[in-house]
Amino acid sequence: MAAPILTLDFKRDPFLRRSMGALLLLGGACAGVAVTLAFAEADQALLQVKQETAELRQESAPRTEQKSTMDATQLAAEIKHANDIIRQLNLPWDKLFMALESTSNNQVALLGIQPDARKQLIHISGEAKSLETMLDYLAQLRGQETFAQIALSSHEIKTQDPDKPVRFSLSAKWATAR
Repeated sequence: MAAPILTLDFKRDPFLRRSMGALLLLGGACAGVAVTLAFAEADQALLQVKQETAELRQESAPRTEQKSTMDATQLAAEIKHANDIIRQLNLPWDKLFMALESTSNNQVALLGIQPDARKQLIHISGEAKSLETMLDYLAQLRGQETFAQIALSSHEIKTQDPDKPVRFSLSAKWATAR
């Protein structure tokens, strides 16, 4: 087996060397032009975005005024709601419950108490063992100083129940001490 022969070429073609340099120079120039064009395009896009932003700000200015009017309407509704809550909290709860408890009767069960602070009314629903017991309860409520204008809204004898209780609802105006 013979050893491989190494051949060296000390004499290169000068044309190849010059054409390679020219090609590299041309490629660099093309890349520079491409970068310059891309920069100009990005700069133009940025300018367009700034213009659109300015236009949107101008268009949104009237909408902001409309929104502030809607906010004023919403604010008025929220203030009204807050005032209703304050009225509910300022009800004479102790006086109302003490009056209801003082008329309590083991023959009458209260099922619901719904105050209406705006009208100063209280709606009471309950169940009595008999019609006479319900009427006695109404008379006891009329004897209270806390309540005025007590009116029986409805009553119904539950015939399906063997005890035949009377379900009723009434409304009363309360007297507020100021």
